[in-house]
Amino acid sequence: MQNKKKARFFLTWARILPLFLTLTTQTWAGGVELHAHLFMKQGMSWLFKGDFNDPLQAQDWTSRLSSQVNAEAMARSQLDLIVVTLYAHPLLTLSLRDSIRNQLQKLNDFLKQHPQWALAKNPFQAQKALSEGRKILVLALEGGSGILETQEDLREFIDDQGIRIVTYLHLTDDHWGGVAFLKGVQAWASPWAYLLSLFRMNFQDLESGKRIVVNKNGLTPLGKERLKQLLHHHVWIDFAHSSDASQEEMRSLLPDSEYPLLYTHTVLRRFFGAERGISDTQLKAVAQSRGFIGLMPSEEMLRGTTTRFQHPECREGIFALASQFQVASSILGESSVALGSDYNGGITHLKPTPHCLKTQAPLNLQKNGLWELGQSHQIWEDLHALGVWHPKAPSISGDHSHAQTFINTWARAWKSMDRLSLEAMTQE
Repeated sequence: MQNKKKARFFLTWARILPLFLTLTTQTWAGGVELHAHLFMKQGMSWLFKGDFNDPLQAQDWTSRLSSQVNAEAMARSQLDLIVVTLYAHPLLTLSLRDSIRNQLQKLNDFLKQHPQWALAKNPFQAQKALSEGRKILVLALEGGSGILETQEDLREFIDDQGIRIVTYLHLTDDHWGGVAFLKGVQAWASPWAYLLSLFRMNFQDLESGKRIVVNKNGLTPLGKERLKQLLHHHVWIDFAHSSDASQEEMRSLLPDSEYPLLYTHTVLRRFFGAERGISDTQLKAVAQSRGFIGLMPSEEMLRGTTTRFQHPECREGIFALASQFQVASSILGESSVALGSDYNGGITHLKPTPHCLKTQAPLNLQKNGLWELGQSHQIWEDLHALGVWHPKAPSISGDHSHAQTFINTWARAWKSMDRLSLEAMTQE
């Protein structure tokens, strides 16, 4: 009898142990990156160090204008979907359009050499690539003015080349509309608008009791007209960087209430304390539309975030990002929050926090912190160790993978714009 009990005991553990080892040694993978500049050399010329086809030039989390992305980093990232954001600096490039064309050529060359990656020009192509086990790239443009000015521009860059997400406004007020003010000295990126806002007492009170300056400038008549045209061409509008006034007018021009709101790279205003962060009201609007956001793993954007940890160093880095994920996920649902890391975008990323040993995940212990795209899977591992949902784990808001949730959300945006185009054709 005793021998039978021992035999059953060992048989039970023989069945459980392999599963236990699989779970405890599993390498997490997957996820969505909503904002990464792959070809910033072509967007910022001499000011940017390193090219996409070269070894990475960044060295640690403080690196700003040195390359943080190349083909090898993309492979190491283990990401399922990357939004490739094109950008051309108005003062550093001879032609904004030619700069974008050069970046598109770089992308086409990459796709020829790496067939495991697929460019999706619509959500149906993205779904097909996902079902085939391929990695997905979606094209975005940061700042459309000066590039998407004519019908010919829309045909070339949107219809033919397949840019499907446009960050409608960027750093400075332009002839399309007003931008969200950043914090501190960076708010002077739009000097005249910021100065007028100070004199006209354009303030918003935060729940924290702090007051922030908001830009009174919304969309211009041209900005409203161009937005309508982009929607007719099936462009998913990115609200990141737009002023509160611009966002309010943008929402009024959307096809219907089913159109999901998108913020590709943002942080929570309640912590950030500036208009550039997404407010609680805006976050609830995203939730109501069943939209999608990307949070920025950047020290300068996460400063002020409160965490549950007491040690000062445990209020920074991955701990601050985890706190923002937890707040955003509680409102939007776990799988509707991604990373919007702004690699190559001229910002710092996450500092290492070696004295906080609440987690043994690799990024937390690295002396250089987060500094390149290839570490994306490590960010998710750290976040998961701190209690954040992981892209490959079952979600309380559904059984879809992270990439699948993004594709489903994109498909709803596409259908809304289909209805808008159909109504326009009927009126004609």
